Amino acid sequence: IAYARIEGDYIVPSAYAHELPRYGVKLGLTNYAAAYCTGLLLVLGTLQKHKLD
Repeated sequence: IAYARIEGDYIVPSAYAHELPRYGVKLGLTNYAAAYCTGLLLVLGTLQKHKLD
């Protein structure tokens, strides 16, 4: 997730499929389920960063 400001672009959080094995997902890191899980990691990271969890 990114947004632009006059000072420069800001990346809020980022998530990558290669991070999934840390959470127990060991196989299928290039399929639709992995894309869903990566999106979930992205949302959870955003919520934690803004203390909304």
